[in-house]
Amino acid sequence: HRPCGWAGGPADVNKEGVPFRWRGPILLKPDGGGLGRFNNKQAIALVAEAIAIWKNVSSANIPPITLQEAFEVDITSENVDTFLLSNDGITPIIFDNDGSIINRSCPGTDPTCRGRVLGLAVAKVLVDDPREGPTIKEGAIILNGLFFNDVLGDASADLPGDALVKTVVHELGHLLGLDHSQLNSSSYFSSTYEHDLNVT
Repeated sequence: HRPCGWAGGPADVNKEGVPFRWRGPILLKPDGGGLGRFNNKQAIALVAEAIAIWKNVSSANIPPITLQEAFEVDITSENVDTFLLSNDGITPIIFDNDGSIINRSCPGTDPTCRGRVLGLAVAKVLVDDPREGPTIKEGAIILNGLFFNDVLGDASADLPGDALVKTVVHELGHLLGLDHSQLNSSSYFSSTYEHDLNVT
């Protein structure tokens, strides 16, 4: 018997408390580089597995998700702003091979952040459209390659491919507009990765 958990509420709401949501297709475009020990083709295949999991949730009413061809370049901390600051309707999936982009995204100047965060997602273009309502137009997902390549020097690094799939499933939930659950949070989002493996 597994403990029961509930999905979180909305991550973003307008001033009236109405949640922002996608009202059209989600166009995901993966990084052109690798992610830890996974080459580009392998990383994209694992992302596709995660998308399929969301598409197969019969009780979820999500917009169509399209995984586009990869960018022709490797997105790094040197060029990431080009992809994060665009307003083109494309949601990049960034393969942060060395954790440097994750480090930049952490609050404050915590130099250890890249060794603690598997991934993050954000709805980055929110429009409170008077006709359609609060709408998510674009987002971004960043995945930390340090956890999929034994460069941290401990056993928690070099996680298996299914850990990447589950991380992407989790981050897609945030991209779709879900926040973390406020119930059962200690058992579902503990500081150890092993506990999160059973959250689907």
